[in-house]
Amino acid sequence: MDGANAYIKTRSDTHHLEFRLAGIKPAPWTIADSLAIAYYMGWGSAGNLHTEIITQMLAEKVGLERAREIFPLNINPDDSSQKSNDAKVTVQEFAQLHLAGDKKIMSYVKDGDLRVGSNNWAVAPLLSANGKPIVANDPHTKDQIKAFIHGDKIYWWFSDEAIKEHSKTTLVLKP
Repeated sequence: MDGANAYIKTRSDTHHLEFRLAGIKPAPWTIADSLAIAYYMGWGSAGNLHTEIITQMLAEKVGLERAREIFPLNINPDDSSQKSNDAKVTVQEFAQLHLAGDKKIMSYVKDGDLRVGSNNWAVAPLLSANGKPIVANDPHTKDQIKAFIHGDKIYWWFSDEAIKEHSKTTLVLKP
C-alpha cells in the first residue's frame, strides 16, 4: 500500500485528465481497495466458467446434440459449422424443460445473467508468419473510467530476450 499511496501523493501530474479537470483527488489506497478490484475483476471474468458448467450438465442430462440445440456454443471461431453463442431458449423456456427439476442445472441459470468473460492471447514473433508479435485483445469488460484492464505500453515479454526464454511452442500469456 505504501508504494501506491506514495505514487498518489507525489505524482498528481500523472492522474488522469478527466479526474484532474473534475477536481477529484484520490483517497489513500487501502487493502480493501485491492480486494474490491480483485473481486470485481474475478466476478466480471467468470462467465465462461458458468457457461461451461451449464453446457456440461446439459450434455450429461440430454446428450450433446440436444444440449447444443438448447444452449449453442461456438468454442472454435475458425469452425463455421458450429452455431453461434445465441441461446435458442429463454431462461423461462429453459425452466419449463424437463431439466427444470434438476436443481444443480437451474442454480446456474436462475438469474439469466451470465457474466462477461475475456479472451486475450499473444503469438510470439518466432511463431508468427511475418516475424512480428501478434496481440489479440478482446476484454469483455464493462465500460468505466478508468478501465480495470488496459495497456499503457508494450511489455517486456515481447522483447527478443523474453521470447528466447520460452520454447517455440509456448505462448507467453500475461494478464
